[in-house]
Amino acid sequence: NPRTWPITRRLQQSGVLLNPPIGTPTQDHSQGYVVLDGANRVAALRVLGYPHILAQVVHPRHPGLRLRTWNHVVLDLPPDQLIAALRQIPRLSLSSSEEEYIDLPSQREIGVAIIQTSDGKVFALSAPDAGLFGWIEILNDVVNCYRDIARLDRTTFTDLAPLRPLF
Repeated sequence: NPRTWPITRRLQQSGVLLNPPIGTPTQDHSQGYVVLDGANRVAALRVLGYPHILAQVVHPRHPGLRLRTWNHVVLDLPPDQLIAALRQIPRLSLSSSEEEYIDLPSQREIGVAIIQTSDGKVFALSAPDAGLFGWIEILNDVVNCYRDIARLDRTTFTDLAPLRPLF
């Protein structure tokens, strides 16, 4: 992961983790913790062979906890190639704005992502409800479609207009 290596080098040189990852216990506490923020720091510490990690642990229902999403801007990958790769993911359904409407997930499905392509198309991604870990697995499958073959950046923007001049 291109984001992990600079963190790994910094940790090797300084030996100090200034901003510990944030996690929350899994619902049944049997699967450990879910990393809410700091996945790249966790990966860097694993690369360095640390058996334990100092982390900030928050209760999932803490009134001060606010979860926000971020979005990927995927660069240097033609939209048709991205959509073709996404269609290969088992359990993932794609609905396109080229159709009459975009199907919203049923009660037995979860919304995974919305894809907006540079050519103006919109795709809704959904999958059968497989619980938290199944959802994380599907999200990982989505990111793995482009992670190694495209450049990406993170943003909180959801509108493409302000992003065009930046990218």
